[in-house]
Amino acid sequence: MPSRRWLRAKQILDAAELIPASEMTQFVTKECGDDIELRHEVETLLALDGHAVIPKHFEPHPEDIPEVPQLIEDFRLVGLLGKGGTGSVYRAVRETDGYTAAIKLSQLSSTNQQVRRQGILETLRHPNIPRLISKGKVSGVWKYVIREFVDGIPAHQWIAARTDGGRGALDRFLKVCSIAAYLHANGIVHGDLKPANILVSADNEPHLIDFGNAVRPGSKDTRMKHDIARFTPAFASPEQMSGGRITPASDVYSLGVWLAQITTNTGYAENPGLAATLQKAKSTDPSSRHATAQDLYDEVLAVS
Repeated sequence: MPSRRWLRAKQILDAAELIPASEMTQFVTKECGDDIELRHEVETLLALDGHAVIPKHFEPHPEDIPEVPQLIEDFRLVGLLGKGGTGSVYRAVRETDGYTAAIKLSQLSSTNQQVRRQGILETLRHPNIPRLISKGKVSGVWKYVIREFVDGIPAHQWIAARTDGGRGALDRFLKVCSIAAYLHANGIVHGDLKPANILVSADNEPHLIDFGNAVRPGSKDTRMKHDIARFTPAFASPEQMSGGRITPASDVYSLGVWLAQITTNTGYAENPGLAATLQKAKSTDPSSRHATAQDLYDEVLAVS
């Protein structure tokens, strides 16, 4: 059971998603008051989630980071797309024909859990999940995964640019639920569902990326070693943050956090049906949530 302080820190982190970076320090000071331990926990979570309040002990030492190879197989790295708790993703171009791909690099100090997760990628066949091209090791210190490149923008940026009163945002949410439902039906939990891992292409189709935290329920990975840096705290379920058992309901919690943001920023905040759905999806008790993304999809569709 998560501690009371952790639950309060999680509430502050959820609210911080709507706070501009320039106001983050003032917001944290106001919310934490004189509780030094709470402030430290909030600042730690914010730092791991990529926000502006960054404790010094989380800054990486340059000497600890191996040199990144510029050529992997016949792909040349041409730009950094993003960084996360499980590695960095680069845009790469194949020298033979100019084909563009996305390459995720992470250090070889990985566990057997991460090796098994790479195997999960090979089983996925869905039009909204980038196709796996290749994987391997390079330079003795890096492992890589090459996937189809998605030319799109993160879902939260796509939603912010919409002027349709939230219907487009809700439709994209439902589509992402259907993608997650595909994973759950095939025995896979994504483990890091958040807007930054959903790219919306020019045809308004969402694409789910970054399977670095994916697990198969029932495998050895469903009780992951507690490593907070692997997760995005604002979207991670309580059981993920405490090292508990991960199930499809863990993905449902993450989807619930995103749905809460959508309803807050659109015209759906006053919908009583959605409010009840949100309360269920974001329950701290996994057994009280929707069992799978398909169940959440069905309920959101029915009440919206």
